[in-house]
Order: sequence, then C-alpha cells, then structure tokens
Amino acid sequence: MALTKLTQRIQTHIPITQHIGFELKAWETDVLTVMAPLAVNSNDKGSFFAGSQVMLCTLAGWGLATLLAEQAIDEPVDVVAVNNDIHYQIPLLTDALVTARGLSTALFLRRIKRRGKAKLKVEVEVRNQANEITSVFSAVYYARASQGA
Repeated sequence: MALTKLTQRIQTHIPITQHIGFELKAWETDVLTVMAPLAVNSNDKGSFFAGSQVMLCTLAGWGLATLLAEQAIDEPVDVVAVNNDIHYQIPLLTDALVTARGLSTALFLRRIKRRGKAKLKVEVEVRNQANEITSVFSAVYYARASQGA
C-alpha cells in the first residue's frame, strides 16, 4: 500500500514522471526497487536515455528516503536531493531495473526520530535484463518533518 500511495504522490507532484513509465516494484527495509521500460525512455540510438536514467535514480533515492523517514516518524516529510553523481558503465539496451540502497540507515532513522531531520546517503544501481550493472548513482538526500503538510 505504501508504494501505491507514493506512486500517486510522485505522479501528482512531479508531472514529468507520468511520461517515464516507472513502477515502484518492492520496498524492503533499506532497499527500494523501481522498473521502467526502454520503449518510452529510448534515445536516438535506441538505448535508454541518460536523462531518464538520472531521473529514475533520483526518484528511487528520493522514494527510499521518503518511505524510511515517514515510517520512522509517522508523519509527512519533505525530502530533497542535495548532491548526486552518476557513472555510466555500458549502454542500457533493455528495460531498467533500478535498486536504491540506503547507507547508514540506522543513523538516519535515529536522527529523523530525534531531531525531525536527517541526511541519507543512497547508492543506486541500474541493471539491464541480463542483470549487468549499466550505471551507478550515488546521492545524499535531506529529509525533514513537513511544516504543516
């Protein structure tokens, strides 16, 4: 149910995501899995557009930070990406499987509970259908309890 609500929230508040065909597939502890089709994200070379990959990685990290923080404090949070970096390793020629993994999640959860704000470092891997890593993304997200949300 959390993934369905988060998908609706994303599509409502981030309109461009309505065009990338993403699907939040699974969330377990500190890992969020997202899928997206090549068909609506391809470029002029027939591979997955780099901009779509960045968007999916950013979205996966944002979604993970949001889910973790809101579960921890049981109220809405604001989450923003404060920095990120992506490395493309091989062309992505199939649908994308994106896996976001939180680092130092226990510390993030303690801080969000105690202070109402915290930073979470996230590492994201994009894989093709052969399970090869096609790109690696890292980012830091800042989460805080929403003011009047």
